[in-house]
This record gives sequence, structure tokens and C-alpha cells, in this order.
Amino acid sequence: MGVRNRKREVLRRLDSKTLDAKFLKEIQHGLNCSPFEAQAVLEVVREVYFPFLDEQCVKAPPGKITLIAVSADEPAGKRYVEGKSADQIARETYHSIEAVDRYLGHFDRVRHCHRQGLSIIETAHILNCSISLVEAYRQIDKELEGENA
Repeated sequence: MGVRNRKREVLRRLDSKTLDAKFLKEIQHGLNCSPFEAQAVLEVVREVYFPFLDEQCVKAPPGKITLIAVSADEPAGKRYVEGKSADQIARETYHSIEAVDRYLGHFDRVRHCHRQGLSIIETAHILNCSISLVEAYRQIDKELEGENA
């Protein structure tokens, strides 16, 4: 039996009481996810909501506010088709470069499968993603092709 380290025990107890730990526990138990899956969900939540929730990022001088506006008419893949780099897209959308790369990679694979004549179900199965995601990417692709025609 090892030597008891009280400082380490205190740190572990405090660590288990953070919001991240609470979120991970809820995901693991509520959705029956593995710790790995829960951690992946937490990282995506941080990517998406961190610019809005981080106090240091949102702090504006007194009398000023931060406003993030999006256009419902502009397709999500438009920046990509316009030839912008992943770095530029990440800066403009407040996402990490990894998230943008992942998005663009999925988008390209869905477009490729569509051009090969695969159905939505076949594409979802081959790419191991949801049917609704494939449908959304195909809709974006269709809108972009309409603009370029």
C-alpha cells in the first residue's frame, strides 16, 4: 500500500467539482457515453461556445458590446468555395483550425460521394456519419452550385 498524499487528494476532489467534470459526468451517465466520447463532446462544446462564454474574449470596454451576426442566406461552405484558407475561415467564424479542417474534410468527402453517384444512405454508411449531416452538406453543395451557375 502506498503513502497517502493529502495534497493530491485535495486537488483531485477539487478537480472533480469543476464545471467540466460535472459536464463530463452528465454526458457519461446521462447519455451512457465512454469517458473518451464525453471528452470529445466537451471539446466540441468548448470550440463552439468558448468565444461566447469566455469572459476575457467577450470583455468590451464600458459602453460597447460584442455582436456576432450571421446571415441565414449565406451557405456555410461559401467561404471555402471562395478559395479562403482554413486559417481565414477559422478566424472569421471563431472556430479552431482543427474544427474547420474537420468540417471541410467531411464536406469534400460528401461532395465526392455524391459525384460518384452514391445515395445519401450509402454516403452516411461509408463516411460513418449521420444521414442528416450528409443531407445538410448536400444541401449546402446544391446552394453553392446554384450560385456558381
